[in-house]
Amino acid sequence: MQEPENETGFVIRDKRHSSFDDKIETPKPPESDKVDSATQGEDSIRQAESQTTSESAPGPVNFMSFILGMAQTALFQMGLIQIQGESQPRKDMNGARQTIDIIAMIEEKTRGNLTDDEKKVITDTLFQLRMAFVEISK
Repeated sequence: MQEPENETGFVIRDKRHSSFDDKIETPKPPESDKVDSATQGEDSIRQAESQTTSESAPGPVNFMSFILGMAQTALFQMGLIQIQGESQPRKDMNGARQTIDIIAMIEEKTRGNLTDDEKKVITDTLFQLRMAFVEISK
């Protein structure tokens, strides 16, 4: 059976970029007494993720992009990231706790084998996720 010529399928474009070869420094937002640590952590993670997005084809997955992807998953599970078109974000606090625990386990198992940048990313990410988790759990 032949498919009609005018029928087009769909195209999936992955806009994620996982190369940290370009060490782009972004300025940190000014400290504010009104902004809580959970919001700052969420903003920092989103800022780091925005550095990895590009219109070019994605490169190979590296340690930092893996950790940031796990962090994004935890933020989604805590309901801090919403799927476009949904009215309410979904919350899975048990899943978020497990994802944070997995990142902590990775930190423990890779201790002594990470570069300074990788160590800073995983330490900062864990701190920010834990603070956001505590804030949401209240």
